[in-house]
Amino acid sequence: MSATPWTRGPEADGLWITPADRARVDRYNSRLPPQDGRRVRYLTSKGRPMYPGQWSGNPWTAPVLLLLLNPAFSDDLDEVYGDPEVQRRVEAAVRGQWDDDYPLPWLHPAARARDPWCANIPFAALHRHLTSKGEESEAAWRRISRKCAVLELGPWASYKWSSGAIGSTTSLSIRLAAEAMADPSRVVLLGRGEDDWKTAGLIDADLLPKSRGVRVNQSRITPANFPETWRAICAAVEK
Repeated sequence: MSATPWTRGPEADGLWITPADRARVDRYNSRLPPQDGRRVRYLTSKGRPMYPGQWSGNPWTAPVLLLLLNPAFSDDLDEVYGDPEVQRRVEAAVRGQWDDDYPLPWLHPAARARDPWCANIPFAALHRHLTSKGEESEAAWRRISRKCAVLELGPWASYKWSSGAIGSTTSLSIRLAAEAMADPSRVVLLGRGEDDWKTAGLIDADLLPKSRGVRVNQSRITPANFPETWRAICAAVEK
């Protein structure tokens, strides 16, 4: 277990966002039209408190760390959170209480059935690689869950990337990314937002392997997006 900003759970008002960050987000949103995709969300479409999505997996220990910007908002979150198994696993990861088999909760079978984004976008190519070498499908998902993590610059969701998602915990993402970069046994990949990561404080972001994908493809860990690093990625996952 690692101490996280949310180890103790939600705030007294039941929200996972701190009062200070909530006030900042509300000020940011007040300057945008109601339907603007950059509006930052800390509640689901039905008003349920959202879990912070600063990481998926364990960014303290995962050998492969993919840097993105902030979680994508989905109108389906109420249905996703409505699954008790998914809710339990996501909340445990937010608190730093990672499951040994599926520290990346979105790769657990229950979560893949509700929200397949992690399985279909960042990690699909790695899963195909492992199964092509004879690994059983679910064993491959467990391996990827243990070996990989996604780290976001900000924990709160929006339809489009928004600097308003940057908050008081962004400094933790910068520290975790910098520590991973300094560890020769780990592979750090820049999927999105080189300029944003540099502005936030990761001054060596330009030295990272950068995704060659365009738009939605930037988040995919594939041999085409990371051609010079793909073998190292596979080696780290297979080790």
